[in-house]
Amino acid sequence: MDVTDLAINKLIILYILNKLNKPTSNSQLTQIILENNLINYFTLQQYISELINTGFINTITDNKNNT
Repeated sequence: MDVTDLAINKLIILYILNKLNKPTSNSQLTQIILENNLINYFTLQQYISELINTGFINTITDNKNNT
């Protein structure tokens, strides 16, 4: 996978989160992406982690879930 694919996939994740426009759990986001065959599970989790670490995605901790 080249740098362009990496950037496009991360933009897909950010686009989906932007369009949902509400707090979304990792499992909800994963379900949307996998149902549409956009990114495989392991790559998706890596990208989510990278987006969190770089501040593009914020996490909210509640009593039970990270969203």
